[in-house]
Amino acid sequence: MPEEVPDKLLPPEMRHNLFLIVKEALTNAWKHARANEVLVQAKASATQLELVVADDGVGWVFPPAGASTRNGLNNMQRRAESVRGNLQIQTAPGKGTRISITVDLPAAPQPKSAQS
Repeated sequence: MPEEVPDKLLPPEMRHNLFLIVKEALTNAWKHARANEVLVQAKASATQLELVVADDGVGWVFPPAGASTRNGLNNMQRRAESVRGNLQIQTAPGKGTRISITVDLPAAPQPKSAQS
């Protein structure tokens, strides 16, 4: 986690979908990667949040987008799209897998004026 975390609340739907993407990535690493190590990382700026799950496992060559019969990968992509996020999957046989999701943080609510 970054030392300084922006003071922003994520909308419940975004928080839920990000949690489930990370959970699926961890599940895949546990069930399929035969990894010795899995790294979970969060990077935050004033405008973006990036979550990364990377393992040193066996890697995998994923089929072209939309051709996968693996529901977990399709679910991660669908969830990323629902929060307008950018999901990236980097993997190769013997090179492990790195899954990252980057989302724009919502703008801070404007203070209500005293005249409202």
